[in-house]
Amino acid sequence: MKKSMTPKATLIARGSLQDFWGYSKEEATSQALVFELHPAVKDLIEASGIPHTAIFGLTVNGSRQTLDYNVGENDVITIYPFEESDRSELDSIFSQPRSFVVDVHLGKLVKNMRLLGLDTVFNKDWTDDNLIRISNEQHRMLLTRDIQLLKNGNTQFGYWVRSQNPDEQIKELFRRFSLAGYLAPFSRCMKCNGLLNEVPLSRIEDQVPPKVKKWQSRFFRCRDCGQVYWKGSHFEKLREKVTELTQISDG
Repeated sequence: MKKSMTPKATLIARGSLQDFWGYSKEEATSQALVFELHPAVKDLIEASGIPHTAIFGLTVNGSRQTLDYNVGENDVITIYPFEESDRSELDSIFSQPRSFVVDVHLGKLVKNMRLLGLDTVFNKDWTDDNLIRISNEQHRMLLTRDIQLLKNGNTQFGYWVRSQNPDEQIKELFRRFSLAGYLAPFSRCMKCNGLLNEVPLSRIEDQVPPKVKKWQSRFFRCRDCGQVYWKGSHFEKLREKVTELTQISDG
């Protein structure tokens, strides 16, 4: 029998990188990679389902390499997630992003983020190119459920949100990122992300229902879109949510 002429390598994905393969084990899990010529390791890794934006360390046969490394036969490639990275070597956006851009799949998450005062821009009509450009130019962490968006060669800062539930999604972000220092609950407009300023009733009287004027004395208006806010009947429920999320961040 002829020996197979198709070279193979082994890819080991550690920790949370296994999420992209659907594994839940804590130990390293591997896949066999079959290839032709000497492709860049980045291409093989992304073909296996893991985007370059999720990789924070790479070794080949025990030696550190970059994503440009050209794979050879019988190479053993190990890739490391954020939790196994050296934070001192990383841009702070990967651990403590100060602002975010969110894609169309996470519209409900945006409300929770703005409720907490996190700088979060969103437009359901933005294309992938729009999202990537805004992320790169404004140094915003790109949040998405679309793994292909994170594989785009132009994407520099991105995170794949695992959960599909908006309340679980915000908790996931607080477990992944250190956000406590950027929390400013009830400081941003839920509609457009603009900052709120307190204003006297006399300046926005035509925007407040007559009944509200009788029991509410403090009002806030968005600097950008002019939306007016006050502490309505739902305020206590919102404050409970803020407290819960803050505790996650502190933990």
